[in-house]
Amino acid sequence: MEHKATSSDTYASKESLAGETIRVITIDHEPFVDISVDEATGQKVYEGMCAELIRSLARKENFTINWMDNFDDKLTHGNDSLPGLVEALDKGRADLLLADVPITSETSQMMDFSVAYLETGFSFVTLKQESFNTWAFLEPFDTRLWLYIFFTVILVSLFMFISNFISPYGYYRDFYKPTVRHRDRIATNTDERILAAVQSGLASKELQDSRAAMSLSNALFWGWAGLFWQSPETVPRAPSSRITAILWYAAGVTIVASYTANLVTFLTVRKQQVPLDTFPNLRAARFSRGFKYGFVEHSAVERYFCHSTDEILKNICRDVTEADQWTVGNTKEGLRRAREENYAFISDHILLEHIISTHEPCDLRLSQGRLVGKFGFGLGFKKNSNLTNLFSVGILRMRENLEITELYEKWIKQDGDETPPKCSQNEEEETQAVTESNKLTFDNLKGLFLLVWGSLVLGFLFLIIEWIVSCYTLMDSKSGAPKTMIDAFKLRMKYVRQNTKIIKQRYTRKRESFSRSHLSPVSKVFFNDSQQTVI
Repeated sequence: MEHKATSSDTYASKESLAGETIRVITIDHEPFVDISVDEATGQKVYEGMCAELIRSLARKENFTINWMDNFDDKLTHGNDSLPGLVEALDKGRADLLLADVPITSETSQMMDFSVAYLETGFSFVTLKQESFNTWAFLEPFDTRLWLYIFFTVILVSLFMFISNFISPYGYYRDFYKPTVRHRDRIATNTDERILAAVQSGLASKELQDSRAAMSLSNALFWGWAGLFWQSPETVPRAPSSRITAILWYAAGVTIVASYTANLVTFLTVRKQQVPLDTFPNLRAARFSRGFKYGFVEHSAVERYFCHSTDEILKNICRDVTEADQWTVGNTKEGLRRAREENYAFISDHILLEHIISTHEPCDLRLSQGRLVGKFGFGLGFKKNSNLTNLFSVGILRMRENLEITELYEKWIKQDGDETPPKCSQNEEEETQAVTESNKLTFDNLKGLFLLVWGSLVLGFLFLIIEWIVSCYTLMDSKSGAPKTMIDAFKLRMKYVRQNTKIIKQRYTRKRESFSRSHLSPVSKVFFNDSQQTVI
């Protein structure tokens, strides 16, 4: 499609843009302008911050945009397209240049600019450094794994207490178990002897020791001690409990060894360093930490730094130009170098923020200090064009309504959509994300927990076997002794019920005694373990 060449002088007498057609020329430079081709229509599609900016102005000012699709790319001069674009404006082939053209003394001599729609400066990016936190000792395991460990300790401890309480070879193994040597003497009054022993209270030292052997508090202490490779005085007696104990000891060794190895990794790999946020700190890091820095060769950054009146910036320029291979050929190479340790890439702040916010991997950190070389981006027009003021008014209105800020968030930080940035610049969130990826999870030790839980099932099966063997030992042909396995089982169950009843009675009496003594509520729950019947 051919367009008749007209001069911007056509708008000299206009006080508004309503009803006009503005010929726009641009270049493809993400995220400001992103040019693609619609596969269905074959026409070019213009997206990006500047493209949405000009469309918003067109709706507000009621003018039509005519994208100059037939722009002759041969007007560009090598890698620098600006002279060709300015030439198109001067010759009347376009009315407006839509691009990220910086407003500088050099470019202002070539064309007129509207007020800046964006203001920026120069900053730098470095490789992110992880930092420590107060609860770093918990980081080797994730939260779910810690909860499973706590749950398993409680579960194993409860199993130890219950199995030792009801097992014939647990609490009362030495006191209740009939021996072959005494079977003829106790066969006739087994039930009465055991019941009398239970009701005798604390008269027997042997009974006291057996009852205190694996109380609930001792079982909990044993569970935690076993996890941390300690050996408490109280240990399981029943074979069913010992099976679980052996596998729990093995699990404790694995858990503690895994935690220790992962903790060493967390504490030795990380390096606590002061973040670099200003150019003075960056240059000082050259001498204190062997830091290197650089920018794109023959770029606007180099021109600004080398002609700056700031001694720090001039020294940085001298360091880069005199050093071997500190400069880079393009932005992509600069970002690659920045991902190497101890290198900072200096460039346009907006471009760097867009790249590290929307492009993975999220391993670069943007400096947070004061920008240097502040400048703005504006819309370009032919010299002395009346369009300059008309568009400046529209841009000022958009800035007042914070529409420019919304466009910045959408296109610079979010890559043109409403989803959160791929790479958050919140350093605490990023540090946490990196930390989470290195933690051991429940899935890493799932087999170990299945082994421990399986040992509980195995211990329960052995507990059944213990009851069968115990009931068999109670059977005797003499009068008074159980004659069948069922009678022996009933007798064993009677022991458990009687003992449980006595425990409840003594606990009730002890609680009433404490209440009468007017002790504080806290002190009432603490009493000597040796005075308990079982717990």
